Amino acid sequence: AYFGLEEDHLNEVGEVPFQKQLYLCLLSQTMWMKGEIESRRSKNSYGLLMWQLNENFPTGGWGSIEYGTKSKDGTQILGGRWKPLMHLLSSSLFRDQIAACGKGGKCYIRNDGMNSVKASVNFEIWTLGSESIDKSNTTFSYTDVVDAGQIRWLQLPRSFTASDADIVLVELDIKSADSSPVLSESVYLKTMPKDLRGLDAPVSIQILSIRGTDFGEALVELESNRLAVFVVLTTRAQGRFSDNCMTLRPLEKKTLTFHSFIEGEPVDLNLLESSLRVEHLAYYMANTSTSGKPFSMVA
Repeated sequence: AYFGLEEDHLNEVGEVPFQKQLYLCLLSQTMWMKGEIESRRSKNSYGLLMWQLNENFPTGGWGSIEYGTKSKDGTQILGGRWKPLMHLLSSSLFRDQIAACGKGGKCYIRNDGMNSVKASVNFEIWTLGSESIDKSNTTFSYTDVVDAGQIRWLQLPRSFTASDADIVLVELDIKSADSSPVLSESVYLKTMPKDLRGLDAPVSIQILSIRGTDFGEALVELESNRLAVFVVLTTRAQGRFSDNCMTLRPLEKKTLTFHSFIEGEPVDLNLLESSLRVEHLAYYMANTSTSGKPFSMVA
């Protein structure tokens, strides 16, 4: 339903078709759970019990964390890479404060924290593959104090709901007297991924640099020439990225931290670089033959 693929595409075999199938499987899980959680949090619900946290064997299943790797002595399972859904749970869906939009441009801000907060939401409307945004009529901001346990409803302007552009970026900035500011970002699609405009736009994502830190972590810097959504990084190196399943605006450099799972051991930079893969929605939706690569490395 999400991607409109014929059965033949799902029956393709080989390394690249398998990568495509896994990516779309992960993304369909993420999108379904995202919609379900945002819908439930818009109602009088006081808690969510979610199935399931981790996989109990290596599979592309419904866990939020992949099956990990055995320790050197074989006594335990180390880590377990975060799937895209786990990143969204951490960055927005399970935060105390959330902002989300639905049909007809109706949006809400919910505060499940214990104190009042000042919530500022910035909305941007885009077409997939855009090279820039016209801020004169494609942005909208809303700021208000939201008390503990309160839901604040708002309506996006007609310039958003009547626009042919079908991707809304939602950026929520939370300020409170007892904690540091918190920033989260999410994506609202006005239509199914298969019907998005701009799927054929040539998106080029570049890895600008990969370097280690004094703390044994790795920093990965990347950028895209056009708007790219649901950008997912994977690697065979043991660890997790600080952010994933994210949005890249045109020419916006983004630096991610890769944290090692193994305490006291630095990230294997050679393995990280040699096995790093960057995927995004338009690459697999527009390029059914999955030829070429969705990203490139800058020497």
